[in-house]
Formats: sequence, structure tokens, C-alpha cells
Amino acid sequence: MTSIRNDIRVALSREWLLLRRQSTHLINGFCFFLLVGLIYQIMLGPNLVMPQGVGLCVLWVLSLLSILLIAEGWLATDLKSGFYEIWLSQGRSLWLLFAVKLFMQWLVIAMLMLCFVPIVGFQIGIDMQYIPLTLMAMVISSLAMVCFCGFGVAVTAGQTSGGLLTAILVLPLNIPPMIFGAGAVMEQMQAYDYWPVLMLLTAISLGAIMLIPAVMGFSVKILVE
Repeated sequence: MTSIRNDIRVALSREWLLLRRQSTHLINGFCFFLLVGLIYQIMLGPNLVMPQGVGLCVLWVLSLLSILLIAEGWLATDLKSGFYEIWLSQGRSLWLLFAVKLFMQWLVIAMLMLCFVPIVGFQIGIDMQYIPLTLMAMVISSLAMVCFCGFGVAVTAGQTSGGLLTAILVLPLNIPPMIFGAGAVMEQMQAYDYWPVLMLLTAISLGAIMLIPAVMGFSVKILVE
């Protein structure tokens, strides 16, 4: 138990250090999020009003693309420095390391989404009365999206065209959380009960944070050995 606590503490401190050093990835991802939302509003013009369901789909697609941009550098530094070889040589769990990494990344991304989603949602025409549920659904679904993006980055690590392969792998996996996230808000728009959809979305996200770190650890272990 003491060893696990020590590993968690080491993983948390290292991930926090990496987040501070690689803050440009977060800035780039959410600048993209804001700018594309603004461009979308400009393209619509003042007189054209799109259905709010379309706006929700745009919001979730923008979120996924932003997370993909942020995820691009998650493993590169540690792979180049040989950190994973050292971690494995000490008999430590890669599952634990990647679970902490994904959780920390999700916390930071979720906090930024709480700030930026209302702005972008307003830009693309989502009624402000639906913003609270949109935030809730976005935060829950973003956990699954972060995990699936981490899966794509780990599986394609070391490949020359890793970015393209990551996108090809990640996009189909993220369809369920995107559908259920936007679907929960659309249920509220139609005055239906949205809690079953949110519960299903939560189950997907919890399943992802339990399973994806193991897949990432297996992929990285094969790569470094």
C-alpha cells in the first residue's frame, strides 16, 4: 500500500510538472476552440440562425479536435528521455502512471472547458438556459474523449505519421461520448428526462478511465522493450 501511495505521489508530481512545462499545448488547443467558434459565428452572419442541435454537434466536434491538439505531446517527452524504461525497471505499474496522467489532463481540460464552453456556446447560438447542462455533459464526456485520445497517442507512438493515425483511430471511438453528450442536452431542449443519457455517458467515461490506461501501458511497454 505504501509503495502504491508513493507511486501515485511521484506520478502526480511529475504530471503536474509536465503540465506546467507543456502549457503551450493547452493554450493552442483552447485558442483553436475559441477561434473556430468565432469563425463559425461570422460564417453564419447576423441573419442566419442554425438549429441548436447543429450548434451542439459543432461544440462537441470542436472539443474533440481541441483535445486531439493537446494530446499530441503527451508521451513524446517521456519517450525521448527514457522515463518509461526507468519506471518499468523499478517495477512500477504503467497502468497507474497513465491513469494519473489521464486524470490530471482531464482535470485541467475540464476546468478550462468550464471557462470557455459558455463563451463558444453563446457564439454558436446555444440558448443560455441550456448552458449548465451543456457544461455538465461536456465535463463528463471529456473524460472519455481524453482517454480515447490518450489511447490513440499511445498506440501510434513512434510512428512517422502518428498524428494522422491517431485521428483515424480516435474519431470512431469518440462518436458515442459525443452523441450521448449532445443528446443529453437535446433531451432537455425537448423537455424529456436527460438523466438516463447522462448516466450512460458517465458509465462510458468511467469504463474508459479504468481500461484505457492498461491499453496505453501495454502499448508503451511493447514500444520501449
